[in-house]
Amino acid sequence: MPKWIWIGLTGLFTISPVYGQVDLNSILNGVFTKYDRIARELQDAICYGDFYYLETDDKGETLKIITAKRKIYSKGFHRLKSEYLEMTENNKLLSKQEIARRLRSSRGEDRSYLPFEKEFRNQYNFYLLGDETYNGLSVWVIGFNPKRKGRGYIQGQAKISKKDSSIIALSFVPTGLPFVIKDFKITLDYGWFGNYWMPQKFLLKMELDVKVLVSLVHKHITMHEEYYGYTFNNGLLDSFFE
Repeated sequence: MPKWIWIGLTGLFTISPVYGQVDLNSILNGVFTKYDRIARELQDAICYGDFYYLETDDKGETLKIITAKRKIYSKGFHRLKSEYLEMTENNKLLSKQEIARRLRSSRGEDRSYLPFEKEFRNQYNFYLLGDETYNGLSVWVIGFNPKRKGRGYIQGQAKISKKDSSIIALSFVPTGLPFVIKDFKITLDYGWFGNYWMPQKFLLKMELDVKVLVSLVHKHITMHEEYYGYTFNNGLLDSFFE
């Protein structure tokens, strides 16, 4: 599964960097300053996730359903570890051995170069698209796309709280997707946990064209996960993630 980690908007970002009297760089500086402070305060986080995967064909018939409950450990942007507490496939409860086999066969996570990580700021273009109300909060809408495309980069939009410069929602797609993947989109909504905005709802939708022998199979895939039960600064060591 992509990290908070894991939309072709390049041609749409034509709005001036200044929206009214608000300067885009001032908004971005507020975001990066905020996350510098959080990085100093927040050493690690532990939460729980309820995961759901649905795969259907062109007729809407269900091909596969997977559910899982997991405990998620994170430290910084790049250290992430999951402990799967339970998993079902097509309503069958899997044993620990079956879960381990499925996880071994799944694709590992790629390194992501996220636009709101300080070290990658200069590798992205940012655009102020306007402002709006989102989930009752006044936000700036910031578009972003990478200066170079390829695996690990994303493009899309972020909603930034006017009140405290926090990111409260993201919608994006990775660049450099295989041609068999169609209409791919990820949305990530943040919730207020303790004193921090943290991921709360993850949603991925895509269509997939797969060639089976001589025929082409079209699949619809939806994945979503909800996160809860956050605890912070648990004393996780770097060695825990090795």
